[in-house]
Amino acid sequence: MFFDMFRSSQSQPTQLSRERLQQLVLNFLMQMAWLDGKPDEREIEALTKILVHVYHFDPATVRGKIDSYGPGQQRPGSVAALRELPMRERVQLLRDLWAVALVHGKAGEKEQALFYRGAKLLAIKDNAFLEKCIKVKSEH
Repeated sequence: MFFDMFRSSQSQPTQLSRERLQQLVLNFLMQMAWLDGKPDEREIEALTKILVHVYHFDPATVRGKIDSYGPGQQRPGSVAALRELPMRERVQLLRDLWAVALVHGKAGEKEQALFYRGAKLLAIKDNAFLEKCIKVKSEH
């Protein structure tokens, strides 16, 4: 699923600017990559691919943001502002978060905890969907 939540008027939460929305998505996905310490090249590559191909970020901007990112830059609860996005976009964001978690084949306990916390913050309550997402992706 490809979309541009930063350009679509129906995707724009009323209280968030385009820049703030981009920053929240970027930081949310980067939290997963930094969860177990500084990410390696595979995690950075996966993160960059998702941000460029799914969210239409400029590749040079992404690399600059990744290089300057510090895990303490965002309060975890600020992701809750993203729950104003349409459901399909919140689900896609959660899927992309899980894809970052699976870069090395299997997600650990911390990654699973962040995934579930993200689902809660994004107001995605379908536990059957979440379990299926984890099960299917974990088997690959």
